[in-house]
Amino acid sequence: MRFRCWPHAKAPRAALEIRFERGLAKGGIAISPSEDNRINELRFTSIDAVAVEGDTAEKIVADLAALPGTVNARFGPLDGGAPVISINGDKPLALGSTFKLYVLAALAEDVKAGRRKWSDVVRLTEKSYPSGQMQDWPEGSAVTLHTLASLMISISDNTATDQLIAVLGRQRILKLMKDSGHSDPAANDPFLNTRELFVLKTWDREALDEWRKGSSADNVALDALLASANPSLDEVNAAFAQGPKAIDIEWFASPADLAGLFAHMRRKADPEAFRIMAINPSTSGDAVRSRWDYIGFKGGSEPGVLNYTWLLTDKAGRDLVLTLGWNNPAAVVDEGRLNAIAQRILLLPH
Repeated sequence: MRFRCWPHAKAPRAALEIRFERGLAKGGIAISPSEDNRINELRFTSIDAVAVEGDTAEKIVADLAALPGTVNARFGPLDGGAPVISINGDKPLALGSTFKLYVLAALAEDVKAGRRKWSDVVRLTEKSYPSGQMQDWPEGSAVTLHTLASLMISISDNTATDQLIAVLGRQRILKLMKDSGHSDPAANDPFLNTRELFVLKTWDREALDEWRKGSSADNVALDALLASANPSLDEVNAAFAQGPKAIDIEWFASPADLAGLFAHMRRKADPEAFRIMAINPSTSGDAVRSRWDYIGFKGGSEPGVLNYTWLLTDKAGRDLVLTLGWNNPAAVVDEGRLNAIAQRILLLPH
């Protein structure tokens, strides 16, 4: 433990740092002289990842392999060079909101091609469920494509996502998947928006079994129900309250697919897409950030599903990708556990 003290008008205070094996917790502590010098404040404001002497890719691979369920991972150069870490690199897993990278890529490709502008204004017609804030905006609000994309990526706003899907069209995004080398775009067809995913999760087992039997074109009655259903937020939350539910109804990609997406974006996407990805880099502290010239991120989760994906540029100007996926249909996955592993990887030599 290390303390720094500074004067305070009301109570003695100190900055507090606690060094753990793989992290540094920072905060403050204060005592009250008028109350027998009892502690009246103890607050940690950040936990930063720190490099651990002797940590290796092999140790990290072993820790990933020990996670219950199914894991895939890739950490390595975007140009196709040998990865530092690779586990089930060609195995698709459910992505959660990481699928929104494909929506961003389709939009950014259209912008670069001159078919759209980031400043284009659309009226808000879609409404989904949190996460996000736009579900509370008035219907018909005027909003730019840039704002929609920024909220979709930085705070994973689901309504912003559904609005962009409505603007772009589902087939446009599926085409982007194919063009970027996705190994099985059909696994994402029909391409669900977020509201539809939430609605499907509220259905009972029999209805979901019917949905699984074929595409939406083969399930006319169910497709109509999906379009018209409007469960409450409480009903949606209740659908996830008992742990993983139907995680085969999701969006899917492998580490190789996501690396291919980033490579495609470097060639075809307007550069503003990468600035949008960097709004929320999801890294812990200066030790990680100082290693990279660029950090772009999108993650996603639902009970039993977790994905973290970064596009990184090192000090030599080389692009790398780090993507970690974890699916477990039998139990909720531990976000803190996977994130701790991810931060260790971001501190590895490469």
